[in-house]
Amino acid sequence: MENILENEFEEEKEKIDYDNFIFEAGQIFEGEYPPQAAQWCNENNCYIEEIEPLEDGTRRFEIKEIPKPTEEEIRQRLNMLTLTAADVERAIYKAKGMDFDDIIEFVKSNPPEGLDIKALKIELKANNFYRGNPYVEQIGMLLGYNSDDLDYLFQNKELPEKND
Repeated sequence: MENILENEFEEEKEKIDYDNFIFEAGQIFEGEYPPQAAQWCNENNCYIEEIEPLEDGTRRFEIKEIPKPTEEEIRQRLNMLTLTAADVERAIYKAKGMDFDDIIEFVKSNPPEGLDIKALKIELKANNFYRGNPYVEQIGMLLGYNSDDLDYLFQNKELPEKND
């Protein structure tokens, strides 16, 4: 009878209340990891990776942080954002009261060095605008917007308010 109680006590001692457990990056689990750890990872920018097993073959898992994107990765993601021509024209009209025809006239009257007006006309007729397109940057600068303002446009479909 004494052996049975000891075994039951050992089993109880090994049970961990994972519902109230504090998880963190760098924790390692042996054998398996609790579902609560996976849920915590999903909510805290982490993931679980299987790592080198113990010598006896027991599987091990470690909570690891998802690395923050580099500036270059963020820039690449932003440059891939697209807007329709209607979205861009609507945003410019709302912010500046100009449509694409007005922009062409503005550029003709203030021609920036190296800007091909015919190529600009073609770009403005495009169905989609990519943030990484150099014409987007050039026209934005001519209208008084900096690179961060243009990123904002492509993320929010509107230009930020300017205090002119």
